[in-house]
Amino acid sequence: QAAAQHPEHEINGLSLVVVPATPKDTSRRPDTSAARAAQLHPTYPPRGAPVPQYGGHRTGGGMDGNRIFVGGLRADYTPDALRDHFAHYGQVTDVYLPVDKDTGRSKGIAYVTFSTNEAAQSAIATSPRVISGYEIGDILP
Repeated sequence: QAAAQHPEHEINGLSLVVVPATPKDTSRRPDTSAARAAQLHPTYPPRGAPVPQYGGHRTGGGMDGNRIFVGGLRADYTPDALRDHFAHYGQVTDVYLPVDKDTGRSKGIAYVTFSTNEAAQSAIATSPRVISGYEIGDILP
């Protein structure tokens, strides 16, 4: 408050003008709360939950631990190509390739569900990161 009474100051030979701060209009600021982020970017499909038919492929929700995430996929991969690749580790019960709702193109990720947790863990640990001659991204639980 003392600075507001004497708006001009000099420090080290520099003249400073003190201007009172005013709060910004917070009514236009975007909601950055965790709840809003969860609404905009939900985890799909949630583990263990039944999910609807989508994009012509049966989607998934198996039990925890038997589904893996595969990233860095080319847009032209098919569920059958992924099923064939991961069948070496155990019975694949479902492959879900999310697509962009506006363009219909693959998002470059997949969820592969196995019949057992052991098959999923084996795929994560030992699967080569190359499918049909092309390098892929992460394989995660």
